[in-house]
Formats: sequence, structure tokens, C-alpha cells
Amino acid sequence: MSSPVIDLASLQSVVDQGSISLEIFKKGWYHNVVYLGQEKDIPILTMTCSLPHIASFKSNEIPLRAPCKEYANTLVRGLVEGGQLSEEEAMDYIKEASARPL
Repeated sequence: MSSPVIDLASLQSVVDQGSISLEIFKKGWYHNVVYLGQEKDIPILTMTCSLPHIASFKSNEIPLRAPCKEYANTLVRGLVEGGQLSEEEAMDYIKEASARPL
């Protein structure tokens, strides 16, 4: 089980360490892979920016912006597919979350 982005050794590293930075994505924002736990023995991962970038967002050095429409729609679709929220509830959640300070 492997992919061009993360192999089994990298997966084990992120599970053991809680997060790892993927060199392949270093030039972009989302190169920090974070382990969120497991569901039905399947690891749940997310990709986010680095801790120094988060500090820059919190200090307003880098301004926060709402996600673009296409990305917001992807987030809404994922929330609805999870079966916890309706489309309207998911849209409201994304709108509220993007307006909150970190």
C-alpha cells in the first residue's frame, strides 16, 4: 500500500510522531501531515500549514481569508457525506468557521 505522496514508512512516522512535514509539498502551504486518530483501523490524516504559519495567522501578520467557493463546496460536500450535517448546516458551519479568529 503506497502512493506517490506518502508511503507506509511515512504513514507510520506520522502516526508515531503526530505529524510530519512532506518535502514534496514544501513550496506550498499544506505540507504538514497531521494524524487525527483512527476509524475502523484506518488512520485519519489531514494536511495543514506549519506551526510558524499558524502563528503568523494568529498575529495577523498573514491575513485570514474565507475559502474560495470551489474549496468551500468541497468542504461542504465532505461534511454532508459524513452524514452529520445537512447541506445548509454545512454551509453555515463553513461560513462561521472562516469568520472566527484562530
